[in-house]
Amino acid sequence: MGCWESKNVDSPRRPSLFRSSAVYTTPEFGLGPPPGKLSPEELADVKHIMNTLRTEQLDLVMVSCMYDKLFQVHPSVKQMFINAAFLDPEYALGCTSDPWFQGFLKAYINAIIKYILLQADETKLQEFLGDLKESHLRVAGIEKIHVEMMMQFLYMGFVQTMGSSIDQRKRSALEHLLSLLYHDALQFLPLTSDSRPPAVTDDASSIRAAS
Repeated sequence: MGCWESKNVDSPRRPSLFRSSAVYTTPEFGLGPPPGKLSPEELADVKHIMNTLRTEQLDLVMVSCMYDKLFQVHPSVKQMFINAAFLDPEYALGCTSDPWFQGFLKAYINAIIKYILLQADETKLQEFLGDLKESHLRVAGIEKIHVEMMMQFLYMGFVQTMGSSIDQRKRSALEHLLSLLYHDALQFLPLTSDSRPPAVTDDASSIRAAS
């Protein structure tokens, strides 16, 4: 099965992350300028990625393939995901009670973490992931504390981005959401403080076993 062959599961009700009213301005994140309008083809690609993230049991190979494709869709598509999720007050307040949206965000953060474990650039991640060691497809040294630090980084980034518009209610919603994401993300770690990862080779079966 190729990277992009997935079940086409559509929810009868789900919020649109691509409404024209969404706010797309967060230069504080340093992820480049906000995206322009997506073409119908680009939008279809992004929606397909979202559906796959929330419906598939992802392994490291698929995550790698998906992110390679995701960042080709649009130069600032990562920025768009963050903006759509956290800058619209409706989503900031409702994300912890909407099952679809909560599920998507959990899958999205899990995919980010799994992608980082597979092929992260250590120099770019060292600030908030701590002692990250990577050699080809074998990862060592990832512990709970690194995920905790990553969640703290995300939280502070979201708070900074929302700026003066974030009140205590929105802050509590973000804290609750990131707490859920943190506990869910721990399931995807290849090791904890009291275990070590197995040796991983290039073949897909070994990668899936390690994930």
